[in-house]
Amino acid sequence: MKPRFFIGIMKGMPLEALHPAANYITGVMELVGGVALLSKPSPQVVYSLFWLVVIMSAANVNMWWNDVPAGKTRMTYGFPFGTHYLRAYAQIALLLWLHYLAKAHRAGADGDKSGDGRMS
Repeated sequence: MKPRFFIGIMKGMPLEALHPAANYITGVMELVGGVALLSKPSPQVVYSLFWLVVIMSAANVNMWWNDVPAGKTRMTYGFPFGTHYLRAYAQIALLLWLHYLAKAHRAGADGDKSGDGRMS
């Protein structure tokens, strides 16, 4: 893990003294959420990860807005294939996948409760 990298992308965001704590807390939440998703997936776990990604997106917007480098590399702005846009596409795809996954788990749980064993 490279905490300096992740703290670095927060440069220019408010409450700078809290950046290291935010970095470690979100990292732990990602790990716990990932393990929970693999071991005991549920809509609650998936939506927790969904909102964690939304919250962490502020750092990605900050990178774009303030042209903060990712480590030693500056991201590019060219639309539609600049690295800032590619990062945004990946973030959107992750959020859509998590939303779909939560709906699929919820549908499965509703089907199981009806007793017919189908996922509808």
